[in-house]
Amino acid sequence: MFTGLIQEVGKISQVTKLRSGINLSIYSQKLIDQINIDDSVSINGCCQTVVSISDNSFSVNVVESTVQKTNLKYLSVGEQVNMELALLATSRLGGHIVQGHVNCTSKVVGIKKVDNFYRVRINYTNNNYQTMIIPEGSITVNGVSLTISNVYDDVNEFDVYVIPHTWEFTTLKFLKIHSQVNIEFDVVAQYINRVLCKRKSSFSDTDRKLITFLNGN
Repeated sequence: MFTGLIQEVGKISQVTKLRSGINLSIYSQKLIDQINIDDSVSINGCCQTVVSISDNSFSVNVVESTVQKTNLKYLSVGEQVNMELALLATSRLGGHIVQGHVNCTSKVVGIKKVDNFYRVRINYTNNNYQTMIIPEGSITVNGVSLTISNVYDDVNEFDVYVIPHTWEFTTLKFLKIHSQVNIEFDVVAQYINRVLCKRKSSFSDTDRKLITFLNGN
């Protein structure tokens, strides 16, 4: 489990095609001394298992299903990635509960500096995701825990505001229009959505009230 608070921006030092998936070697200056083989590390929001370690880098094997589902398939040597170590039981939960299980990739359609903040608008293509996106709800973008500020259901888009510190010390500062970002929806919202979908044929008044609440109406 992770929190969505990025601890270091690493750099891709090698990309190797495997029979099914890819091997990524990642240079790390800050976290490398804390990483051991078999540890879980979030790479751009994807939970990956460390398979080897050298003096200043570590490697992970990315399975084909993750390659196809995430933006890790676009990585090349020299690109930078957000990194976070798995949460310790004694650590503060400063962001929100993040599994490192990317639900989809989505497209950046707007970036605007507003005062000292950066407003990023993101478009998603699947209408089924609408029930998991609510104003003031949590979402993970490329591994970064953010708060949804505005929701535009008619065009399947939402805004997040990024504070200057987060912008400067993560890879979010490299985003451009049409950038593909990894999205993980709040795990609580995912479970509620699953339960409600299973029960949609026999909604009770309580169910309808909960749906209304989740949709912010």
